[in-house]
Amino acid sequence: KTRVNPYLPFKIPQKYGLKKILKRSSVLRVGDTKSFWTHNYKTNRDEQITSKLQYSGNYCEIWAKDTSLITQSVAEKMGIEFDKKIYPLIVNNFYQPSDIDGNGKISILCYDIKDNFDSTGTYTGGYFYGGDLTGDDYSNNMEIFYVDTYPAMYDKYDNFHPEYSYETIVHEFQHMVNFNKVFFVDGKDPMEDEPIWLNEGLSQAAEQIYTGNVLK
Repeated sequence: KTRVNPYLPFKIPQKYGLKKILKRSSVLRVGDTKSFWTHNYKTNRDEQITSKLQYSGNYCEIWAKDTSLITQSVAEKMGIEFDKKIYPLIVNNFYQPSDIDGNGKISILCYDIKDNFDSTGTYTGGYFYGGDLTGDDYSNNMEIFYVDTYPAMYDKYDNFHPEYSYETIVHEFQHMVNFNKVFFVDGKDPMEDEPIWLNEGLSQAAEQIYTGNVLK
């Protein structure tokens, strides 16, 4: 199986107030449910799914569509890894995230991303969508990125390993902070003023710093 982390295009509104809070987030608690817009890479269409908040920490919220898989215990381990290791690593080496919804946290939505894995052996490990921060069509109006549960969190024997997602989380979080720097801080168009290869290279570098190993 081969992991890909696709770049999902989005539209930049003609008029947009930099650092504008699109929607003040309500206070959510573990166990609350919420509908999210997600992208179906098999049909190339957007669709809504309902997920449950399984962990809420200092810097992140872990949301899960399948709570029998991403239990509160699993989500807590993922969330602590983000709060204590991934967040400071990215902020110290790259940049800080925006906070358009005013809750001070990054949402990480874990679900089975729809792709063509069954027919191609290639799967979408995760993705970040800049439109979530610009009020684009199908925007969730929040700091969020998306992480695949199957097959990304499984080994070749179909054993479940949620820690397999950590490199993807690092990768997508770099995209998020990069977007903040390029779009909100510098006032540039991320799709026009920064080469995609450079952004992807920074995310690859983030993975390498996190693992301490040279990427193959």
